[in-house]
Amino acid sequence: MIGQRKNILRLDWVIILIYFLLLGFGIGNILSSSISGEDINIFDFSTLYGKQFLYSLISLFFGFIAISIEVKFYERFSSIFYILSIVILVCLFFFGKRVNGALSWFSIASFNLQPSEFVKITVALAVSKYISDFQTDLKNTIDQFKLFLIILIPIIIIIFQNDTGSSIVFLSLFFVLSLIAANISKNNYVNDNPAIIFDKQVDLRTEPNLRSEEINTLHEGTKLNIIEKIDDWSYIELKNGNKGWLTSSSYRLIR
Repeated sequence: MIGQRKNILRLDWVIILIYFLLLGFGIGNILSSSISGEDINIFDFSTLYGKQFLYSLISLFFGFIAISIEVKFYERFSSIFYILSIVILVCLFFFGKRVNGALSWFSIASFNLQPSEFVKITVALAVSKYISDFQTDLKNTIDQFKLFLIILIPIIIIIFQNDTGSSIVFLSLFFVLSLIAANISKNNYVNDNPAIIFDKQVDLRTEPNLRSEEINTLHEGTKLNIIEKIDDWSYIELKNGNKGWLTSSSYRLIR
């Protein structure tokens, strides 16, 4: 019970509040656009505002389920969700319904379903998973290309389906990531001091002295980045993000 209370307190209540405000604003706009003098019954699901209210309740239900699931579940299955969403997008070419010129809908019973809305979620999960991966280094051009590819694949599919609105959303995400990658590359060029371990092995320590605690043992050929130097010691960062102190004589600068 205490654990559940802590999980509730760790929720991003600002985001939740913004969501409810936008939800109320949307429903209010639809209600205000109703025919003047019409008797409004928000539980009449045959009307546009009634359907929107129903969809809002459904979204709240699924939203509660989503935040109740452990984060590790999304980390473990984000790649599978992404692949399935891409397959579903491709299926639109064979089984999709064209609405206003866009081949972006599935006709299911009495309602239409737009898969690209769900793809926005799966792409966000896939991008988050890839960035947080231990082996991903956004300073590496190849890793940056793989990240852009995650977003580029659904963009290409959606453009061929003539779904302009959804493609603009994905292109904006692509643009933001391009700026981030460019900034990382610039900082990498200006601030990095790449080096490589030449000693057979050297201890990485918490402080610049031999009495401090050992963090790890680095071996010959290990690549690292020099952050600062104090006397005969250097504060370094490894590719995985670990930082510590080692003797300056144990490595050689690459450039």
